[in-house]
Amino acid sequence: MDVLVNQDLVALTADQIELFHKMTTLQQNFCLLKLGGYNNVKAYIGAGGDAKSYDTQRSSASTMASNLNVHKFLTSFAIPKMNAAIMDRDEMLERLTAIARTNVGDLLNFVNYGEDMVSLETGEVISGQTYWALKEQSEMTAAGLSAITEMTKSKDGMKIKFHNQMVAMKQLAELQGFDADKTLNVREVKSLSDFYNDIAATGAQQPTTDT
Repeated sequence: MDVLVNQDLVALTADQIELFHKMTTLQQNFCLLKLGGYNNVKAYIGAGGDAKSYDTQRSSASTMASNLNVHKFLTSFAIPKMNAAIMDRDEMLERLTAIARTNVGDLLNFVNYGEDMVSLETGEVISGQTYWALKEQSEMTAAGLSAITEMTKSKDGMKIKFHNQMVAMKQLAELQGFDADKTLNVREVKSLSDFYNDIAATGAQQPTTDT
């Protein structure tokens, strides 16, 4: 029995064949797709996994990858692992997804107009203003501090900039191949004289006009 491992056909050993037949059909297909270069989620979906939401698919794929027989079979090929210090594709997708889902309310607390606030510098109680403050890091959701690109202090107070959600979604689409091929249709426009010259070249009779 041969399997495709990183574009190369590899013959299974007797031990690998035994491991392969210990797995369910779903697990077998998952392993074959993983050996072909698929990430966990795509291998799970391609193998026939029926989870619908991305979070459930990711959780199910992770559970399948950690199954003892699946783990033994995959590691038996001794495929070199990527340096842990280098961000892999799955981590990129997770980071970009978190950034694309992060809203201002995930990171900031707002005090509405008319509520009182106390200045931390002077202790003065200030009313009639709307202001914001960063949440405690433990209270932040989605991407948390990773969604922030820049924080500066000016005479008008603290300014904060976030990653662009639309840019993050565009990068996600590119990584997952969601961006469809774009075909440009070009129409050739000719002058009237060129049109008649083309007719003359083919020997066709030129149109006449009534006077």
